[in-house]
Amino acid sequence: SKFFKGCLGKKEITTINNNSNVVSIFESWSDLLSYFSIKNETPKENFIILNSTSLVKKTMDLLNQYSVIKLFMDNDEAGNKATDFLIENANGKIIDSRIHYKNYNDLNHYLVNRN
Repeated sequence: SKFFKGCLGKKEITTINNNSNVVSIFESWSDLLSYFSIKNETPKENFIILNSTSLVKKTMDLLNQYSVIKLFMDNDEAGNKATDFLIENANGKIIDSRIHYKNYNDLNHYLVNRN
């Protein structure tokens, strides 16, 4: 719902390990599922779903193992802050993938509205 976001219990990051040196980081599950829909298959990379941008600092220990870090944050203030934090603090190659959906709030919004 665009009017309600909730969860049961404490929020935590979710990781999916496919034994890759590339990781894609998403703010939410809906963005990850949108990514899979756009790709038409599960890419051979690892995934981190933040479930809240406030959890971005918890990813730092995980990111040291990756040579490529692709970010799929929202195009809003929280997404900007999370992206800036990771660019400044992550040891690795950061790719800000928001360029692909720069006119939309997030990857899911882009998928829903593309032709």
